[in-house]
Amino acid sequence: MKLRTIKQSVELLRQQDPGCALTPTAVRRKIIAGELPCVMAGNKYLVDVDTLEQYLFTPTNAQGKVRPVNVRACR
Repeated sequence: MKLRTIKQSVELLRQQDPGCALTPTAVRRKIIAGELPCVMAGNKYLVDVDTLEQYLFTPTNAQGKVRPVNVRACR
């Protein structure tokens, strides 16, 4: 388990893949929506980097269905 702040977890993913378009805001939105688990440390969200990678690279949600794509966000 590698707990990192949102900013640190995005930076770690960008080191592994320089073309990564993931932003800290996108991760924060997933946490607030309850789609990505986290731990609070004071006023900071701590994210398990392994869980974040699994979430990003697994195309299904908890019900076994493919997550819908937000078409407006892709434009």
